Amino acid sequence: MKNVSKKVLCLLSSAVLLCGATAMTTNAAPDYATLKPGVSTQKSSFEFRLKNNNFEITPSETATLEVGLYGSLSGTLKPGRKTFIPIPAKLKKLVRFQWYNEKGIIQGATGVTYEASSAGKYYCRVINKAFLDKNEDFNVGSGKRPLDPANELDFIYLDSNIATVSVCEELSISKQPVGGTIADPNAGYTLSVGAKGGSAPYTYTWYKDGAVYGTGADLNTKEQGYYYCVVKDKKGRTVTSKTVYVSDFRLVRDLPSLANTKANTNETFTVEVSGGTGRYMYVWQYSDIGVNSWTTIRNATTTSTSYSLNLNLMPYAGKKIRCIIYSLNDSNGIASLLVTRDLNISEPLKSDYIDCYYGENGKLYCREKITGGFGNYTFRGDVQITNWYETGTLEWWFDEETSILTYDNHMGSYSVHVWDEIGNHLRICPIN
Repeated sequence: MKNVSKKVLCLLSSAVLLCGATAMTTNAAPDYATLKPGVSTQKSSFEFRLKNNNFEITPSETATLEVGLYGSLSGTLKPGRKTFIPIPAKLKKLVRFQWYNEKGIIQGATGVTYEASSAGKYYCRVINKAFLDKNEDFNVGSGKRPLDPANELDFIYLDSNIATVSVCEELSISKQPVGGTIADPNAGYTLSVGAKGGSAPYTYTWYKDGAVYGTGADLNTKEQGYYYCVVKDKKGRTVTSKTVYVSDFRLVRDLPSLANTKANTNETFTVEVSGGTGRYMYVWQYSDIGVNSWTTIRNATTTSTSYSLNLNLMPYAGKKIRCIIYSLNDSNGIASLLVTRDLNISEPLKSDYIDCYYGENGKLYCREKITGGFGNYTFRGDVQITNWYETGTLEWWFDEETSILTYDNHMGSYSVHVWDEIGNHLRICPIN
């Protein structure tokens, strides 16, 4: 086979110095145990290689495989150092490209590049067109000559090295951040995000109100605002989390825990907040005490940070009231919320009677009956003798809602304390 002529070298431009232009080199054949290529010319002044030979793609991506020359560029690299060189336009006219994978020839894949969309091994065969007939089939065999003697390329066909393409899961958010309220300004509020798929490791960039705010999978903030995270894998793929709102939204004025009914009298209850978005919805609800089945009394949307409810409590004896305050975003969605404590409403505790007497054993006995409040009662009796208190012995009659207090015979001032289940307290006047 002839050495490459000056005419052929001109095809490759003056910047390209092919190794072996004056002495033939051996083309290293790749491992084709599964690809099953045909017989390749063993010696040539040309060497073809793929620009990249290792790819990891997702199902929505393709790997761009490109074949080129492997040689030296004059004036840019150290003498003898090889690099990938794109195929010159004039050389493209003299050769045909055919791509292969494990299954064999890839129909229609005849360009310098090929977009691989599935996992596997790929290589490109570069064919000297001088050895192709009009149907672009090989016209080679014992004693046959090239159809185009003017073509001076020194090979019939050459194969590139092998590229491996693997497919990984699409990059996606596996754990979305959750918005909330900064309950403790010193501790702040922590947002967390997770990712899967793509090519690990990942980098995390958090944005607050559209501007870069922090990094890392977890972000602690003490500032109110809208947050989202952009996750990037090592291949440069990105995925964005949902946007969440962190509110510095707090109760300034809560509901009391207890209220007693008064005939024909209304009471006003006020709740007040700070922070939030500046648009609020106040929802007042009631439920039976001990049950969480809430019914709405009233709701209102306003920009005011406080709202009052005036209510006749008589119909609500034995019930509890609460207020849910929603901080609303621009689309009237809920950015964050606060819930007041439960306000328990009952008839006031009162003593229907108290009966005290000394028994034959010299002990003082006090018997009383309590009404009102909610649930069972707890009693405690006190006697002030000089400067200390002694707790009496108590017995409770559940069916009559009465108590028996028994004291040793001490001179002093006696009193009885009563509590119900929701915290109402009654102190019966001292007994001397």
